[in-house]
Amino acid sequence: MPPKFHSARAYVAFDESVRNVETWVYARTPRFREFDARDVAKRLIQRVVEIGLNEFVLACAGRLDAGQEPLPGPRSAYSCGGLVIDGAGGRIRVRAALFLRSIGLFLAHWTHALLVHVAALFRRPALARGPATLVHGVGAAELNHGGSDGEFLAFCRQGPIGPLRSAHRLIVQSIKPISSSSPAECSYHRVPLFALVLENPIGIAEFLRFLLNHMRALLLFAFAVVRLPVVCIVGRDISYHATAMRLNRQGMIENIIITNSNYSAQPLWMRQYPGRNYATHMVWYSQNSIPFVYAFDPVRTQLPNHRHFAFDATWVWTEGYADYIRSLGIGATIHVVGPILWYLPKPPLREPNTKEIRVMVFDVTPVRPEVAKRIGLVYNYYSTENVVRFIDDIVTAARNVEPKLGKKVRVFLKHKRGHDPTRDPRYIAAIERLVGTEAALELEPPEANIYALVSGSDLVIAVPYSSPVYVAKCSGVNAMYYDPTVELVAVHEAAADVAFAAGPLELERKMLQLLGDSARQSRKAFDADYPPPA
Repeated sequence: MPPKFHSARAYVAFDESVRNVETWVYARTPRFREFDARDVAKRLIQRVVEIGLNEFVLACAGRLDAGQEPLPGPRSAYSCGGLVIDGAGGRIRVRAALFLRSIGLFLAHWTHALLVHVAALFRRPALARGPATLVHGVGAAELNHGGSDGEFLAFCRQGPIGPLRSAHRLIVQSIKPISSSSPAECSYHRVPLFALVLENPIGIAEFLRFLLNHMRALLLFAFAVVRLPVVCIVGRDISYHATAMRLNRQGMIENIIITNSNYSAQPLWMRQYPGRNYATHMVWYSQNSIPFVYAFDPVRTQLPNHRHFAFDATWVWTEGYADYIRSLGIGATIHVVGPILWYLPKPPLREPNTKEIRVMVFDVTPVRPEVAKRIGLVYNYYSTENVVRFIDDIVTAARNVEPKLGKKVRVFLKHKRGHDPTRDPRYIAAIERLVGTEAALELEPPEANIYALVSGSDLVIAVPYSSPVYVAKCSGVNAMYYDPTVELVAVHEAAADVAFAAGPLELERKMLQLLGDSARQSRKAFDADYPPPA
């Protein structure tokens, strides 16, 4: 066991067992309608990873807490999320509870699809709305920024994502009700696929054709589950199959947009199949998705889910991340378009001031220890202790460089997310102390426009590997990651010219370096006091 067990070790072990599962699944999965057996098997394996990964990591954490070897033996069988995986032969079984739950979900969604079509048959909209692009995975805060969807719609129509700019109209997934500022071009629904059905009339002949295909899907699913019971876990995909095929046949789906919120699941109807008239696009609103590499155990891996991506095109921020997507062997078209924040850039919040220096800091707000344990964070880098140290070190460094620079250094902090019951109150208290009693820190609202924050700053510092540093670089502002633990191996994108500092001395040296020509003499004095490591 490594000196400190961490999640990457669990990812590697789980991925090795999944590779054994693939061989077993490929040999046994039946075909389904337009999809050949291998396509269905790929989606089935993706579901195995989606269901099993977090439970596997949780089990590793539990064994670690009990003083046991955290990883199961390489040839042992283990249970995760209602699945039982044979580590030696790759055989996979589904437990009764998961089987019954999956069958129930299939029947519920299958019935829902039928009722939606019955409603559409008797509904006579005054005006058929026509084709639409379906959008999944955008957060509620981004859809309703400042109480309106105006900023989101402006990004769609003027931003860098081609299929959003060219869409005839948008149907956006939203659990909460949102009133559109432009109903003709955008609407919000829990299930966009069903909304598209209801917004357009359907004749009796088309309804009967759908009903026949819907019944066939039911029967084929039943036969497939009898042949291979684990197929039950893709039941929801199959319950939507006839709906998606009908809309595709009528040319009603322009494109499908998903985001990295959907990284673990791309249903069968979003994937390639003969006769499909639309494409599925993955849009990345964050690039912080590569597991940490630690100096004490420098294992490198990707999230196991990433190996099973299925999309036609992807939209990323940087060339370095495009290279990462290429390394996965997905074969998708890759578009590098700069930051994707679901809103457009805004002018700086503050006017330039040559008498002061502004340092903008971005954190990852820590969760309570019990929450971290519950979600399987093993050796949580974003612990309260680490993030408090991150903030304290930056505040101290800012004080130390002030006399060297001859200017006041103001430090601003934007939390990644607002405070909620899952956040650790110890961290909130530490920040309140720095903001209030010591007046060493100034807070920005979590919903603030990041472009406006960074463009009015002299330096951006973020916890590894938060995405705002790339916003800063695109805005012409120096940026760096800071690791207070001195445990990380820097694996961020070097080509983006983002600095990396480990430990308080290097942090101070890099701050002086990045704050410009006026600090050259100060840097020389600092290097004389603290010579850089050989």
